Amino acid sequence: SPDVLLYAASRYGYRSGGFNLRASQPVQYEAFRPETVTDFELGTKADWNIGDVKMRTNLAAFYQKYSDIQRMQSIVGGSGQPTTTVINAASANVFGIEFEQTIRPTRGLMLRLNYAYTDPSYKKWMDPVTNVDLTETPFFFTATHSGSGLVTYEKELPGDLGFLKFGVNASYMGGAWINAADTIVSIRNTPPELRKYLRQEDYWVVDLNAGWENISGSNVDFNFYVK
Repeated sequence: SPDVLLYAASRYGYRSGGFNLRASQPVQYEAFRPETVTDFELGTKADWNIGDVKMRTNLAAFYQKYSDIQRMQSIVGGSGQPTTTVINAASANVFGIEFEQTIRPTRGLMLRLNYAYTDPSYKKWMDPVTNVDLTETPFFFTATHSGSGLVTYEKELPGDLGFLKFGVNASYMGGAWINAADTIVSIRNTPPELRKYLRQEDYWVVDLNAGWENISGSNVDFNFYVK
């Protein structure tokens, strides 16, 4: 209908393969294949009202099949020093939900809420040297929960003096592992007092802004920001 969009989509993406430029071991000379992902998404975008209150809802759910994932593999060099090489290590599935709600209770006032849930899991990952199962390794730089809330207000001043605008935005990012070279084995072998440095804890960021636009009918704006 004019106010409701329902959609289904599928996408295919890849990261190019290659080879290690500074190889010194036979395993490093082996080329690695492209990694690929196939994505399936269902969603809706809808405008609707509760009385005189205007609403907009965007909701999507997606599922990704992730194959030939490129990961760094630690090995021991010819001199006995540790080094790394890139291999096609794993396959994984990723499930996620994204939600956005916009509300306009009155003229000039807008509220917006966002939430994202991401649940990735490795389905196959065996260490090629030790044959240890690494599928419990967490995805790095991937927070399970994230979201934000935004409030903006705009007021037209009398006598063609311009517009006053105010905004508050609070965003949340859940905890995430931040070392791409870590596996579940290295995480478990890290002393507890040091393990916290392998992970970024969850945090909030709050931004404030205020502005006077078209000051006294001119093309001059003044804005003030706090982050």
